[in-house]
Amino acid sequence: MIRHVRYINAAFETVRGTMVTEGERIAALSASQPNAGAEEDLLCLPGFIDIHTHGGAGADACDKTEDALQTLSMYYAKHGVTSWCPTTMTLPQDDLEAVFAAIERVKGKESGAYIQGINMEGPYVSREKCGAQNPAFLRPADEQEVRELLAISRIKLLDTAPEVHGALP
Repeated sequence: MIRHVRYINAAFETVRGTMVTEGERIAALSASQPNAGAEEDLLCLPGFIDIHTHGGAGADACDKTEDALQTLSMYYAKHGVTSWCPTTMTLPQDDLEAVFAAIERVKGKESGAYIQGINMEGPYVSREKCGAQNPAFLRPADEQEVRELLAISRIKLLDTAPEVHGALP
């Protein structure tokens, strides 16, 4: 039991209270009146969910290694992220397949923040507005490519430009 904690309730109000834990999980939160002189230095917030992240802590989601993904998982957890979507870059299909395979091997075995699925950024984006994506690997949308990747791991988000040939279907 942790007393003198502040948390955000369902009405998005800051409440003082007590937190009851069971193992690593919060079992209950209850509002209480603050004790005179009690320190309230703990703030309990919901974990963040990062749906677009390429890397951090010297690792990249496209490194194709389990070590890089575990490094990212721990790094994000230390910064309040409880789950995330590794975000790919525009790459050749073979490279995307290797990235997807590494992510699938780590999913469910994360050391920190959980992988919810892949944010596939490109390669079906506009050449005129490709930002940091490598234009050498841009290509028309290809349903078969996407099906092959889905057979390896779950795509949670697919970032594409509707004007790219084949994108709408």
